Amino acid sequence: MNTFTVPQELRGFAYREQGWFYALMFRAMSLSLMEFAQDGKHLGGTLGFSAVLHTWTREMGYHPHLHLIMPGLALSADGLRVRRAKGKWYMFPVKALAAGFRNRVRRLIEARDAEEGTQHFMQIGRQVWRKPWVVDVRAVGRGQRAGELRTQLRLDVDALLGQAEVSDREDTDPQALPAETARREKLLGKMDAACAQLEARAQARAATEQAEYERKVAARAERDGFAKGPEPKPPRDTPEPDEQINLSDPDARLMRKSKRESYTQSYNAQAIVDADGSLLIVGQRVSTCAADVGETEADLAAIPPSLGTPTAALADCGYADKATIERLGRDRPGLDLYISVHREDAHAERRYDWRPLDKIKAPRVPTDPILIAMAKKLRTPEGKSRYRRRACTVEPVFGIIKSAIGFRQFLLRGLKKVNGEWNLICLAYNLKRLHTLRQTSMTA
Repeated sequence: MNTFTVPQELRGFAYREQGWFYALMFRAMSLSLMEFAQDGKHLGGTLGFSAVLHTWTREMGYHPHLHLIMPGLALSADGLRVRRAKGKWYMFPVKALAAGFRNRVRRLIEARDAEEGTQHFMQIGRQVWRKPWVVDVRAVGRGQRAGELRTQLRLDVDALLGQAEVSDREDTDPQALPAETARREKLLGKMDAACAQLEARAQARAATEQAEYERKVAARAERDGFAKGPEPKPPRDTPEPDEQINLSDPDARLMRKSKRESYTQSYNAQAIVDADGSLLIVGQRVSTCAADVGETEADLAAIPPSLGTPTAALADCGYADKATIERLGRDRPGLDLYISVHREDAHAERRYDWRPLDKIKAPRVPTDPILIAMAKKLRTPEGKSRYRRRACTVEPVFGIIKSAIGFRQFLLRGLKKVNGEWNLICLAYNLKRLHTLRQTSMTA
């Protein structure tokens, strides 16, 4: 949801020149959005949106502004790909977008004066162009709003049922109201189910955090005086006001590939690959967790017992978790772990680094003893040799699935169905890989 407004100092002029100024607002807003959308730093594609003009507030004050609804993505120039928003902000940086909208309005007024020989620009004070304008860009559709809509739907359903009783008594059209009632009741049922799932998630999260909360309370009780610190907050068993859920696929979660990508409703597909040469997928699963931290144990459990027990495991820094490493070291002493605690570029030893000095960032130094020991292990000759194989084993598997097989998104909904879809994709990859291995052995 986007909102474009004009400052107070310009509203008197806008009221006098409503005939053409409203059209100018739409034009300036459209050009500003298209310019930002075409910029590769943001979307790099063609944007679509719907806009409406509001001129009065609820208190009947004159306040012209534009409301827009648009998806958080754009269509590439060739029309074949969808590009998603990048950056730390949602869609666009609002301050830069507001400045662009202000400058567009100014240039369009100047162009109109030059074309028609008018003096409209001179009627506007200079302070209008010096002060920051207000543009709001935000995501919509959150848990608190779902509760409000559910209440409104219940009221609508009750009102329609009352009208239906009146219609029955008056013998009017028996079809119109029941259809409206059924439609709203269906939507109300979805909203009820969504709110119930949000509450179940919150309760499960609170149950998981309860042990940590009790540990903090006990540790605080053992301290004296000012060393106690603030009292720990108990886990919340109700949904957060901004918590979201997808009505079409409640199992999906908001995720993004990296800090430069936008959030989408997604699943986290995991694949365990044999790094000893076959490059076959020996285990696969789908997770609803956005991060890979904490997925190591579940991934290892996805390997069928008939394939044997792995003796070593390689994983990138996304899986680095001291609790997981400690637990696996205790429960599975025969498993040799090689989990990176640094970004991938920290493992690329460059004799000549052509990057500018201000772009070269030293890897973060871990402070936990378990992570320090893992970092030292990966710096040994054996650790370097083993971990180097990760980039040429599991990474090509995902590349082949995306580029050669052409699978880039799930087509089904629900965790159970998505799991089945991912199993089918991994089976297709393994068949393709087995064929390649057989052809290689025949020609050898």
